[in-house]
Amino acid sequence: MKKLFAVLLLVASAFGLAIPDPVPFIDEGLLFIILINSLSMLGLDLRRFVGMKNGKKKAADKPIDIN
Repeated sequence: MKKLFAVLLLVASAFGLAIPDPVPFIDEGLLFIILINSLSMLGLDLRRFVGMKNGKKKAADKPIDIN
């Protein structure tokens, strides 16, 4: 069900990006964020190329135990 919703958002955002609008910065920016996040939900994670954090912690972010 999540993947179906992601596909619907992907199609809607791609269709919205193809239509020019009077306020291009707000609408196209939000549609681009929706497009990138729905693609990452479907398995194609492009968020690192556009500067978005992907929520995965790196190994350096783990606490170090000193005993």
